[in-house]
Amino acid sequence: ALDTLIVRAQAEPSLSSALAAQLADAEQLPPTAVPLLVRLVGAQETTDAARAQGIIALAKSPSKDAWEAILEQQLNTYGRLLRDAGLARG
Repeated sequence: ALDTLIVRAQAEPSLSSALAAQLADAEQLPPTAVPLLVRLVGAQETTDAARAQGIIALAKSPSKDAWEAILEQQLNTYGRLLRDAGLARG
């Protein structure tokens, strides 16, 4: 069932958030889901909840791409928090 959802989400990006929610609770992350989740967590239109679930799911992967996406999102979050607090330069 999860493999079917991954294939459907690749063709229909609106299903990516639902997939992220399921994968965040899964024991393991299928390697075929990594590119989809990397796109999800990097997209500006992704909700904070879906991004968080995508990051949780990606953390289950040994993939370099998964960990680069996680780190990029964490740096973006820290930067936004610093800007919001008036502590960022530039």
